[in-house]
Amino acid sequence: MCLHRCRMIVTGVLLVCSALLCFIGRSCQEVPVKKIVAAPASDAVLSCLFPVRPNVDFDMLVINWQHGNTVVHSFYRGRDQLEKQSEVYKGRTSLFHDQLQEGNASLMLTDIQEKHNGEYRCYVTCNNGPYDVKVHLLVAAPYDEPAIAIQYLCENITISLSSHGFPQPVVNWSAPLGIENTTLTYDSKGRYRLQSSVTLNLNSTEIVRVEISLGVLSQQFSRTFTLHPHPACCEEQYPRSRIGFGIAIVVLIPAIVMLLFQIIQ
Repeated sequence: MCLHRCRMIVTGVLLVCSALLCFIGRSCQEVPVKKIVAAPASDAVLSCLFPVRPNVDFDMLVINWQHGNTVVHSFYRGRDQLEKQSEVYKGRTSLFHDQLQEGNASLMLTDIQEKHNGEYRCYVTCNNGPYDVKVHLLVAAPYDEPAIAIQYLCENITISLSSHGFPQPVVNWSAPLGIENTTLTYDSKGRYRLQSSVTLNLNSTEIVRVEISLGVLSQQFSRTFTLHPHPACCEEQYPRSRIGFGIAIVVLIPAIVMLLFQIIQ
């Protein structure tokens, strides 16, 4: 009985010590990942907060931001240490120095580009323990409501759409024997300008569907069109062509007769 109680006491002590180590060093469980979405050319704050206790010596404070193995921003000895900062982040990063003593080691990242996409890690060390925060930066911008245009020509019908967003979406046309064309170009804000179209030759009424999806933001557009052949302009052109052909014959016949008459003479 006494042995059983001793085992329970030892187990309880170990649990308390383990919980204390987790609280101080955050080494007992996977570091949670915060997600931030930012559009190209925008600014974003990558959050990193650490607990401040009365005995914290800020002269020993070390802050290191990394993107994989790339050095994003370093701070120690009471100032920024950017000699080893990657060229990708030169002039784009800053800390909130006036808030360090409040436990704010967050990073301001400006003029965000596609190459900044990915997971960042904030390491903070001082005299009372290490702290570790993960932040996932997703460089993305939802696409605008697509602008749709339908053009009827005698030869064919063209449906076109345009929108702006980032990154590249998936565009699917459901069109019978249609010729599809999709292009992406950068706009002034670093987003993509999407232009997509399908051209069809219709002999009967058809239903055409287009879907645009951006998986990283779970965004999706879907539009359906019912198209009918539009022969009006063709009917106008065909009689005119026949009239023109008839006039040409009327003009040419007398000329041919006169030419034959001169040959006979």
